[in-house]
Amino acid sequence: MLGLARSVNAPPYSSRRRARVAAGVFGLATIVALALFLDLGRPDFWDPGESRYVETVREMAITGNWLDPTLNFVHYYDKPPGFFWLVGGAFKSHGLTKFTTIRVAGSHPSIQNVPSFESEDETYVHTKHNPVDRTVLEVRRDGAHDEPYTWVKPYGKGRVFHDTLGHVGATQKEPIVPMNSVDYIVLLQRGTEWAATGAVTIPVPRDFPAADKTSIR
Repeated sequence: MLGLARSVNAPPYSSRRRARVAAGVFGLATIVALALFLDLGRPDFWDPGESRYVETVREMAITGNWLDPTLNFVHYYDKPPGFFWLVGGAFKSHGLTKFTTIRVAGSHPSIQNVPSFESEDETYVHTKHNPVDRTVLEVRRDGAHDEPYTWVKPYGKGRVFHDTLGHVGATQKEPIVPMNSVDYIVLLQRGTEWAATGAVTIPVPRDFPAADKTSIR
């Protein structure tokens, strides 16, 4: 009887309340749809490439503003904010520090005779990698994790050389350390030559950094 009394005396789930709940669900679904899909896939004559997308995520993390995308801290609405949330989910951490590279495949032509070196650059730890057909040449040690920093892989009949050095912070002023680092310049030159010809003739310069010392031009 007590249970029946409670059932009889319980306030009815009014149509007005149902309407408010339905409106709330619809509003939330609309916000999610706008965040994730508005302008997604819009054709662009000049595709800015993923480097801009990563920079936008970095600026979101710095400012704490995850609703207003920026590029060089200027409003950037090429993609909806939800797109950058997904991109940001592919990174575990980001920083700016000095580190010493660890060679994994030192016999590869692009880094052959290139010693381990110290560099100062932006650092990322990714949560997703595609190891298919990839040969890692150098890594950056982050605790118990080795983050691939330089790697190569075939692409059809061509060759791909990937190097994550040379990041530049949006507010960094001259001298821009990462892009003026000898390690970045030399690996870019040697990697480009290897990708184009399959061999490397560019020598390691005398001002190349050591394992405990950076080198800037």
